[in-house]
Amino acid sequence: MEIDDFEVEVSNFAACVVLAVHVELDIGSAPILQSALDAHQPHEHVVIDCLGVSFIDSSGLQLIVSQALHRQQSGGSVRLRNCRFPVRHLIDLTALINLFEVYDGTALPHRGAAVGVISARPLP
Repeated sequence: MEIDDFEVEVSNFAACVVLAVHVELDIGSAPILQSALDAHQPHEHVVIDCLGVSFIDSSGLQLIVSQALHRQQSGGSVRLRNCRFPVRHLIDLTALINLFEVYDGTALPHRGAAVGVISARPLP
């Protein structure tokens, strides 16, 4: 995977922010997700939609774990949605399942949605 292929789609809802991550979450792409997370206050609730994540390495896992801990201390949270086997298996193997609310499906608030895309693709 080239870093140019990594993309995070951001949707803002009344109760949470959804970051839909596409492709791989690894040492090359983790800073892009970090940037998307840093754009939101620590007390906010963040849902990371992992349906588009085909691979996650230790740097990607470390990022979401540190965000979950930081946000919990600030009154926020990190939830993982639509985890495919590679992501769910890693979370299960590392016994981090209790740190996150992990769920499937699309149940989210529907008021006030605004969508943007953060991408590693070069600007024209």
